[in-house]
Amino acid sequence: MAGFMKNCTIYEKLSHISKRIVYNAECDLCHYTSINTIKEIIKNNELWLSHYEYLNDPNEVLFGINVLQHLVHNENIFKKLNSVTIFKKVKNRIKSDSPIFILSLTTERDSLSQWFAYGDRGAGCSVYINIFILKRIMKNVNYRNYGFYPIIYYDDNRSVDISGEKPFLVNDTKNRQFEDNILESLACLNDELNSGMNEKKIEDLLVALLITNTALIKNSFYKDEKEYRLILVLNPNDINISTNINDKQMKVIYKLSIEQHIHKLITEIKIGPKFKRTEGIEYALSVLCNNYRLDSVNISYSDGNLR
Repeated sequence: MAGFMKNCTIYEKLSHISKRIVYNAECDLCHYTSINTIKEIIKNNELWLSHYEYLNDPNEVLFGINVLQHLVHNENIFKKLNSVTIFKKVKNRIKSDSPIFILSLTTERDSLSQWFAYGDRGAGCSVYINIFILKRIMKNVNYRNYGFYPIIYYDDNRSVDISGEKPFLVNDTKNRQFEDNILESLACLNDELNSGMNEKKIEDLLVALLITNTALIKNSFYKDEKEYRLILVLNPNDINISTNINDKQMKVIYKLSIEQHIHKLITEIKIGPKFKRTEGIEYALSVLCNNYRLDSVNISYSDGNLR
């Protein structure tokens, strides 16, 4: 493996390292959403990815940046490049025009917290997505960078860590590979810098690396979500970047075409716990699926019951 990496370009090295994160996801993961959204998904043969700026937790981006700043502050590359400037660029690019889009998925198939947070407070549905088909779809997408990863949850230890040595602790020891991957990527970039690669190119790669990994970090307060993310970094002028009005707020989204694979991509739709079995929602969804030739999709109800 070392010989293979030795003959690779820096781009190939970074891509190879990023794919080492091991995830033990099942074949199907769930995406919680509203009834109206699942109608649009089926009707238009599209999955909607949300721009990074519109995440539910407004502090998530800053938390991820703080974790990475602590993790990498002693690395050699930051002794040669200005770390303050680098992280300032990371913040500015995330908040401005960086075309980073996210699809959130979970292993939780019928979770009360998921229904309330993402499934229209129980009046929505959970869509089962076949991740292997999703990866096949991604092969036909024009992107700068793409990844499918488990979220890494960190404990925020700053209030009790007087020494400042361990302000953030990775919540799951199995995910320490995440940190090792980042450090190895930084070492590769440092080697390229020492070999005479253009400093501006190194800086751009470094900023892109930090932004992508920021999108994989969340406070352990959210660990029960057991989240996975499809992360897509696009060209700013991509014609599939659009807007959507949700809850009276305009958001930027990316419309991912699933037309060729939708029959295998969506395996089940679970109806939220606020619906009664006498309301006819199951029949309405079956008509919707049949109208678009998705008769193989299983439709079921949540085991819960909410008022």
